[in-house]
Amino acid sequence: MNSLLDMYAKCGCMDDGFQVFSRFHDKDVVTWTTIISGYARQGLDDKAFQLLEEMRREGVNPDKFAFMCVLKACASVKSLEKGRLIHVYVVQSGLELDAFMVSTLVDFYSKCGHLTDARHAFDSIIDHDVVSWTAMLVAYAKHGCGQEALELMGKMLDSGVKLNHVTLLGVLSACSHSGMLEEGQYMFDIMKQKSMVTKTAEHYACMIDLLTRAGCLEAAEQLLTDLPFEPNVSMWLALLRSCIICGNRDLAKHAAEHVLKLEPGNEVAFVLLSNVCANGASGIACDVMQDDDWLSVNQLQVG
Repeated sequence: MNSLLDMYAKCGCMDDGFQVFSRFHDKDVVTWTTIISGYARQGLDDKAFQLLEEMRREGVNPDKFAFMCVLKACASVKSLEKGRLIHVYVVQSGLELDAFMVSTLVDFYSKCGHLTDARHAFDSIIDHDVVSWTAMLVAYAKHGCGQEALELMGKMLDSGVKLNHVTLLGVLSACSHSGMLEEGQYMFDIMKQKSMVTKTAEHYACMIDLLTRAGCLEAAEQLLTDLPFEPNVSMWLALLRSCIICGNRDLAKHAAEHVLKLEPGNEVAFVLLSNVCANGASGIACDVMQDDDWLSVNQLQVG
């Protein structure tokens, strides 16, 4: 019966799953956790939270997985009050806070905009692994706290924990949103030299975003040219946006050509090019776009 319930929950058939759940007479922690996680995955935080409280009233003690599932659902809808209550439940239950549980709390508080509470949750344990370190780094990145992210990464490396590709992505993102060009460039280069992390398209995209935000368009173009793989649309779009802001028409034309070559119907590129035209750079768009493209731009503007 638990397996049947798990199947319905993972397939998102929660009405069918709840019918199976309702037929249980002796629901154990697996039964409750399965139905709760099913509703949580569907983003139904109210129902997941309601079942969690019902589970506790029935005398079945939730495990860490049940708490984490509901916390993640609360984070997705930024339900601060419910998430705080779950945090209280975790403490009252006497469950040991491990790195995974703390990471979930950090992510929850960060998404709700309470970075101080996220840091308090992070500091509540001593033995951190790469998951908990990265969760706090990503939280700082989302809030544009580049300096704090760099300081935390220094402590992480001093502790002997090796960073992974998500950790580096979080630091680069933090530097990008904080305008810390030199620091971001240093982190990217040192990781490349020491081969500590295998660079992915996401790392390069973040570095291109950092360079374009700082107005270093030629450096961003050079990085795109030197990529060990084919640049994707998002990379060229980042360059295109910055070219328009900085008024670099020639480079904007070059970036737009690559975007429309990869995705001929890319609506974002059309809109950006129409903005170029509005700013008196119609020559760029005329060179790049065909008659059918202009029709698409006009339709988007009318919409």
